[in-house]
Amino acid sequence: MKTVKAVVKAKISTKFPMDMLRYDRCCPYSESDSSFLESLVFNYGNKQPKHFRFWQVVICKNVESNVKMPFTEKRWNSFGCEIKIIEDFESTPKSEYISVHEIKEIEKSC
Repeated sequence: MKTVKAVVKAKISTKFPMDMLRYDRCCPYSESDSSFLESLVFNYGNKQPKHFRFWQVVICKNVESNVKMPFTEKRWNSFGCEIKIIEDFESTPKSEYISVHEIKEIEKSC
């Protein structure tokens, strides 16, 4: 068994698809990722700035060693999300809101 990490990013202004955690049998990677996800889902006090409608959340799951893509990428895409496996455990991004300007920069680099 091995732990696989991935970052889920909103490609459009959308809510986090909570049921995907159950569907892919995964969970937030760390306590801070879990806290961010909780605030994202329940939007405490509606504190999300309007220019930060996009987000990214780091998730993980345990899989057999020979599994190449343990997440259902097309299903995540159907919810307006992109999912990428994180190869380097040392450089894990943090779960956070992403500004519209950052999304445009990411799109330019792809």
